[in-house]
Amino acid sequence: MLKKIGSIVLLFFLIVPCEAKILDKIVAVVNGEIITLYDLKKEVKKASLSGGVRIDLNDKQVVKQFLSEMINRVLLKEEANRLGIKVSKFEVDNQLRQIINDSELTEQEFKDELKKQGITLEEFRKNLEDNIKINKLISYMVRSKIVVTDEDIKKYVQAHHLKFEKKQRVHIILCESQDKESLGQIVVNKDNKISVPNSVKVLDIGYVALKGLQEKWKQELAGVKKGNLTPVFQVDGKYVRLFVKDRDIEDPLSNPKIKNKIKNEIYRAKLKKRYYDYINKLRSKAVIEIKI
Repeated sequence: MLKKIGSIVLLFFLIVPCEAKILDKIVAVVNGEIITLYDLKKEVKKASLSGGVRIDLNDKQVVKQFLSEMINRVLLKEEANRLGIKVSKFEVDNQLRQIINDSELTEQEFKDELKKQGITLEEFRKNLEDNIKINKLISYMVRSKIVVTDEDIKKYVQAHHLKFEKKQRVHIILCESQDKESLGQIVVNKDNKISVPNSVKVLDIGYVALKGLQEKWKQELAGVKKGNLTPVFQVDGKYVRLFVKDRDIEDPLSNPKIKNKIKNEIYRAKLKKRYYDYINKLRSKAVIEIKI
């Protein structure tokens, strides 16, 4: 079984074994550069090192989608070359070393795995060099131009307002006993702590959203301020009393992790749109002929 090799940019598919005979048929021409069926199958084999979903070359829709990515790749390489983007041997060596480390294979095992896939190390290195070059192009032409503004965040929050509602919370300490009278002996001291008889079981529930509590608890807690106790009431045949240690309002947007998550989601959406806008611009200026 293949071990995880790690991601290689822009290639995400595996393929079921195909027939041994490879037909060198032209499947696309991009600005005069020919893509053959052999190229397509070779690229799919390279993609197998990235992990993904097994596909069948007889599935025309999926094959066209994969071919479309190959066409995008040709256009991106052409544009990177036009702009003079270079990749050093040092960069390729570092990336290759990282991939081998992530694969949990030794260097020799990695080479053996390439051989099984019918890919030479030089072919893999060239593919890796192209990936780095394309990533540099995308970073320069796409990623660097994306800015997430406060207005973007505001619009996102408005569109998903139910997820970011402010919630009333209460910090509850549950006091429970079979003896109703003992619950009446609970004392709240000046430090906002309670003293209870030995027969009373105490459980600090912590902060909970009022909205999520069962109706009976909501009724008993209504109007009970911080530092006070509810009346004694029954739950599942037991007597209980709730101590309100604190009340506050939780604002999800005050949590830095949530704000960062929002920014990341907005960034990813902008990145996807800008990437496809950029690709479509390259396609609009290219001469592309698809033959499958």
